[in-house]
Amino acid sequence: MFKIIIAEDDLSVVELLDQVLIENGYKVCGVARTVDYAVDLIERHKPDFAILDLVLSDGCFGTEIPARLHSRDRPGIVYATGYPKPAEPEPKRL
Repeated sequence: MFKIIIAEDDLSVVELLDQVLIENGYKVCGVARTVDYAVDLIERHKPDFAILDLVLSDGCFGTEIPARLHSRDRPGIVYATGYPKPAEPEPKRL
């Protein structure tokens, strides 16, 4: 069974991810809403994968998490975000 850590600050997204992952045979080892806590969970549980939101509740970026890990056995990383793609600029009117 693959172990997964979720770093996400939107609790509705956490509930959905948790449900889908468990229903498909994964073990969710923990949920973090901040970069510090995500690093702590990963170091303690040594998950196979980590699903990381790009912006967490502490205002820090999920992309900081892998760089802060001390362990050589790093999990596979999946970045996920709820931010829509940037809007296209309006064409200039002459």
